Amino acid sequence: MKLLDGKKLSEKILVKLKEETKKSKLKLRLAVVQVGENPISQIFINQKKKA
Repeated sequence: MKLLDGKKLSEKILVKLKEETKKSKLKLRLAVVQVGENPISQIFINQKKKA
């Protein structure tokens, strides 16, 4: 049985993704689809727009 250190693996993946993102010429964006009229969801979306 092989033990997998998930935290260590996720850190390696995150570092690699950050490097690839910096090299990429694409502009990353966040798209949000809201279903319904939940006021808490609207607050979350507004906070994301400000970020």
